[in-house]
Amino acid sequence: MVTTGRNRKRIFLVCLLGMVYSTVSITVLAQIQTLSLSDEVRAATQSSLFRAQFNSSQVQARGLSTVQLKGGVTLNFKQYLNASNLRRTQFKPLYRPAVQNRFLTATPQYKENIVQLQDRLVVDRKLNVKLKPGVCQLKSVPLAISNLCFKKKQGRLSAAMKADLVRVRQRLRKLSPKQTIMRGVTASQALAMNDLALLELMLNGGEREVRRVSVVPLQVHSVVLEKGLRSLPKQNLHLFNRQLRLNTFTPAGSSGGLRAGGAAGVTETLNKGQRAELNCRKMKYRGRHNQEPSSRQVENMARNVRKSQGQPCIEKVVREMQEALETAERERARRRTKRILEKITKIAERQPRHFDKKYFLTGFSDGREISDKYEITFAPRVRVLGVTITDRYYARFSYYIGYGFGLRIPLTVSVKASPMKKIGNGRGRRFEVSGGVDNGGQTLYRKVGLAPRYDFGGKEFVFMFTARCSFKASIPGPDPPTIRCPSIDYDAGKNFQPSLGKRRANLGNIWLNGDVTGLQLSAAIASASLDLGIAVDIKNGQFGYRVLPYGRARVKLNNSKVWRKVTDPLKFNVLRTRGSGRWGIKIDRPRYKFNLALTPQIRINLNIDVGIYEYDHDVGPYRFDSLTISRQLRLKAHPGTVKKHVFAM
Repeated sequence: MVTTGRNRKRIFLVCLLGMVYSTVSITVLAQIQTLSLSDEVRAATQSSLFRAQFNSSQVQARGLSTVQLKGGVTLNFKQYLNASNLRRTQFKPLYRPAVQNRFLTATPQYKENIVQLQDRLVVDRKLNVKLKPGVCQLKSVPLAISNLCFKKKQGRLSAAMKADLVRVRQRLRKLSPKQTIMRGVTASQALAMNDLALLELMLNGGEREVRRVSVVPLQVHSVVLEKGLRSLPKQNLHLFNRQLRLNTFTPAGSSGGLRAGGAAGVTETLNKGQRAELNCRKMKYRGRHNQEPSSRQVENMARNVRKSQGQPCIEKVVREMQEALETAERERARRRTKRILEKITKIAERQPRHFDKKYFLTGFSDGREISDKYEITFAPRVRVLGVTITDRYYARFSYYIGYGFGLRIPLTVSVKASPMKKIGNGRGRRFEVSGGVDNGGQTLYRKVGLAPRYDFGGKEFVFMFTARCSFKASIPGPDPPTIRCPSIDYDAGKNFQPSLGKRRANLGNIWLNGDVTGLQLSAAIASASLDLGIAVDIKNGQFGYRVLPYGRARVKLNNSKVWRKVTDPLKFNVLRTRGSGRWGIKIDRPRYKFNLALTPQIRINLNIDVGIYEYDHDVGPYRFDSLTISRQLRLKAHPGTVKKHVFAM
């Protein structure tokens, strides 16, 4: 089956429904990169595949409002950018005047740039927020502000944390006491602070930067070599378009050793067998043209006989005579067989006909992938007069999700025909076609010709899911090591009975938490998890097919394209036309359609514990609204499976 980009987009979300039922496994090809977000964007601009870098406001002008993703899905890229804009996430309240006047020193600055490569688009989103001093110490702040702050809690500073604060004080003593280091605080003022106040300044005293970098893989079209061949110049080949004549090449001794004297001279050089062959050819010429061959024609015949060194004409005559005898015998046998067949046919016409049940398989398999990096910078690196006072403190979460999935809906067709009877001015049978959906199985999949590598245990839903994630944090004291979640290889396939008719299922918002899927990271002072979710509605299952006449038949059906919501038989007459041969119906173009609305979404939880301070917040949920579908979907025959069945007498 050839799958359009629109159908691929639809089936991508159809098969995410497998997450509702259970969770399964696939091998995925990508690994989480450990580059920082700045390094990743810089590497993209320096790549040999780099094409352009521009602001997201130029997307429409550059013809990128819609793009074709890797795998063939058409994505409304402009809508995707609007949905993932950081100003429209949990940070949207930061743009309210009341929030800015109370908690911020300036309006948040947002930049969204696109790096276009030959095989992908890299979306770089950056939000800079300047908090007023002491905001993070307030007990009641909006969630958008709280998500940017470390909160104080009960506990004591660790020895490693105290040692790091000692090193910070040593660096501060190298500066002039009046040197400003951060937020108007001088070196002498920082040295006068106790450990808790200095730690508060280091963690919550700097400008916040929220950054999210997404990679959108694009469909890459290969160069077709054939097009290049067609463009080759033809002037050097034109001679070979003409048929070569016999006299094009004249070898030495063009007489070929034959004596002059025309046909008589050539004939004299033939032996007895060759003369018999020549006479046979002249006889066939007379029979074909009803006249004697000319002397020039006889001369050419003689030359050809001498070159062939064989007796094809005589041998052919012998074969024709033998075939004539065999044909006569076959004709006598054919007449006897015809008489017997007519008797058997009359008996068979008085009997109803029940055909074996046949099967179709609709649907296909596909794959998708997405990678994202989310980073919050709590405090930039403080460097004064060449002296690094504090490092950049940040939390970064990276994830990769790969989907391999399939949706296969088996269809059944049962056909029976009444005894032969008079219908109008002719004769025929009344056919009954019963169809339905099936829950499949390996035996059924073999019957429809599905390749073994696509068997997947005979499941209707095939959901093969892989995920990778990593978490990196930079904090005062020793940084925790980069931690990675275990690789996930899930095979969330499911056998189920596809529905028919107006049966609606509202599946709501369904979440697979990180502690269930294993997408959870934990270390001594930090943890992170990735939750996966989807919203699903489904109803109105229908199966369809096309009915056509086969052989010497005429189908009495108003519309050959049939759609059914029930399994009740479809009844119609089929007339046999004049002549001999098989006759009946052909059923092809299997279809299955239904209504579906799906919205995939993710949710990230980050936790950092630095002793008496803690950062514990959810990031998201992020809904992939640009991929939401609420429409009628239609599945065609699965690639590589049977496309038609014939039911003939």
